[in-house]
Amino acid sequence: MASLRLDTSAFTSILFEVFFFGFYTLLFIAAARLVLSKSRVRVSWHIYVPGGLLYLVATIHLATTIAHGSIAFIQIASQGVVDGTIKYLAVTVNGINIANHCLYVLNNFLGDSILIWRCWVVWGRNWKIVALPLMLLCTSVVAGVMVAYNFSQATDGPFSNKLGIVANVFFTSVFLTNCIVTSLTAFKIWRSRKAAILAGSSRDYTGAFNIVVESGAVYSFILMMELLLYAIGQNFVFVLYTSMAQITGIAPTGVIVLVLLGRAMRQSERSTTTGTLPTLRATNQTDSRLGISSRRDHVSPTEVDFRSGHQQGLRIDVKQDTEIVTDDTELESMHRRGHNRTDSWKGAQAL
Repeated sequence: MASLRLDTSAFTSILFEVFFFGFYTLLFIAAARLVLSKSRVRVSWHIYVPGGLLYLVATIHLATTIAHGSIAFIQIASQGVVDGTIKYLAVTVNGINIANHCLYVLNNFLGDSILIWRCWVVWGRNWKIVALPLMLLCTSVVAGVMVAYNFSQATDGPFSNKLGIVANVFFTSVFLTNCIVTSLTAFKIWRSRKAAILAGSSRDYTGAFNIVVESGAVYSFILMMELLLYAIGQNFVFVLYTSMAQITGIAPTGVIVLVLLGRAMRQSERSTTTGTLPTLRATNQTDSRLGISSRRDHVSPTEVDFRSGHQQGLRIDVKQDTEIVTDDTELESMHRRGHNRTDSWKGAQAL
């Protein structure tokens, strides 16, 4: 199979990264607007800080990619050297290449850390569940650092045997980490969905399940393609490799945005449910799925006040507070209760 020319691959990678960065920026702005809105939806610092760092690193990575392309396609090309651009791109021993790879490793570490932490929360803070993903994450970091070092030493191109071994270890560990974490999280939510169906409410679980599976599947597929293309020495791997700095942030940010949008819509629907109905006392239930804690409504028996032979106008008072991954105190309380639903009923009182 014929491989892309290095200059074509490099130029295409710039276009791809700009496209994914634009999409990532829209998602990041949407997430920021939802988090900073006046609605009662908030995000824990456990996701806010890494999420912000992800976008910052992705922005710096795009800047270095454009700088590298400017040197290759403007500065080197203007010198009139035959195939000068291709010769420059074939050299891995330069500061921009090494910096670009280090940013990619850092972004991958942040993105996978968010996914692993979310899986840990969904499984009730069970360290045994995330032990293997954590080991794979550490392996990917070590292999990524070794790749950066070999970048500075390799003089025979990016597909050299010495560089190829550690690069394959890096890509494989990243791929396995994402596949395992996504599968574990999806399986846990699938079990919760079955329980929700028995309770007569599966809408939330169905949406969360689709979000996890779809975003994780796309990310895993791109990682698999990256691994295969590098193994067979195709230059198109650099298109995916360059774009991964943006895709790594898109997956967790997209999940956060979709979950927040779903919560905000349901909150808006419930806030409009008012009228002259028997008083309904709402109590709260806390559950955990996809790292989400929400208080849902349970309605007490009807309380009717007959005063002067007339039924008094009554109201529905529903309180909802939604957040993406609660603080440690509430998570610990949730874990002690075993995520069981609790119902509190208030009897009718004569006024």
